[in-house]
Amino acid sequence: MYDVITRLGGPSKVARMLGIKPPSVIGWGGRVPPDRCPAIERATGGEVTCEQLRPDVRWVRVRDPSWPHPEGRPCIDVAARAELAEETCNALRRPGSAVDPARHAGDGGPPRVAVHA
Repeated sequence: MYDVITRLGGPSKVARMLGIKPPSVIGWGGRVPPDRCPAIERATGGEVTCEQLRPDVRWVRVRDPSWPHPEGRPCIDVAARAELAEETCNALRRPGSAVDPARHAGDGGPPRVAVHA
């Protein structure tokens, strides 16, 4: 992701583009926060898309003729995120999984997580 920030002119230029301070951009550690992606997409005229910045986020497009991307304004599909979180939790609760409620010490505390090296 540093390549994208470098391609956009570095942390100072990206910060000016977003109206924030350069240390904030540096603090991202090269990973643009999802809520900053649409502003970068707009500032670059759609040259850099949200999907390019954060391919791990499920983006949907809402028609908006004023937006530089031909498919419209980017939005995070929060329903998909909730479904994925629920699926992950359910998978982790299956017997024998890394987070199995039966694996607690019986002290009323949280389940123990098995860590495999």
